[in-house]
Amino acid sequence: MIGLISVEESLRTAEGESRFDIYLGKVLLNEQEYKINVYMGDEITEVLLGSEWLKILPLVVNYQVGILTLG
Repeated sequence: MIGLISVEESLRTAEGESRFDIYLGKVLLNEQEYKINVYMGDEITEVLLGSEWLKILPLVVNYQVGILTLG
């Protein structure tokens, strides 16, 4: 993680409004580095891939062989 961006920001989830801390993180995909927002809170129990990725990388899903490709 690079650092804290926002403390206790309110966001809407599938279960309603929740409050999260937002950090700036870095992800490396295919030798390309991306800076992304990382949302942290007790309400998030799994790693989530948000729609912001879909604005910069193509998503291809092949259900028959069980492959999801981002980028």
